[in-house]
Amino acid sequence: MHKEDLRVVRTKKLLTNALRELLQEKSFDKITVNDVCDRALVHRATFYNHFTDKTDLLNYIFDEMQEQIYHNTIKIADYTSAKALYVDIMGRILEYCIENKESLKLILKNSTNEFQAILLENIKYGINYLLAKSKEFSQSSGKVEAVESFYTGGFSALCVQLVLTDKLVDKAVVLEYLDKVLDLTLSVCK
Repeated sequence: MHKEDLRVVRTKKLLTNALRELLQEKSFDKITVNDVCDRALVHRATFYNHFTDKTDLLNYIFDEMQEQIYHNTIKIADYTSAKALYVDIMGRILEYCIENKESLKLILKNSTNEFQAILLENIKYGINYLLAKSKEFSQSSGKVEAVESFYTGGFSALCVQLVLTDKLVDKAVVLEYLDKVLDLTLSVCK
């Protein structure tokens, strides 16, 4: 396993923290690379050693989120069914959204469509992983694509609503409902 240089880790952390702070003050569209560098106390050239632009930095933040969501997750042998794995993945995504609601809300409100696109990509990644590893669905690509599209769209919309609403969301209730919906839709795909 290759360890990243501590200076690189520190610089990326400074830049990501700077962007997060700036998103609390203004929209993503109005933030410049200079703003990020000034806030992080990092030279512009150093920024470009690590990122191509501010959108690349935002994507890096989302990649970190994805890593955090899927960290220590998804050993396929630990699950009794595709449904159990899927519910676990969605539970982890919901938990992350609940725990990081305020920062995600700022990013969502201030980053135009990037957040939604990356959220969709992360959910799709989890669903792809689930369905590819599941013996039940690995033979049927047309059905897999339909299920993937259905859950990617629905669950990402749920996550966006969860982040934007001021109502408290009970993760257990959402997962119980998801479990029931999965019984119906997954039986159709067999």
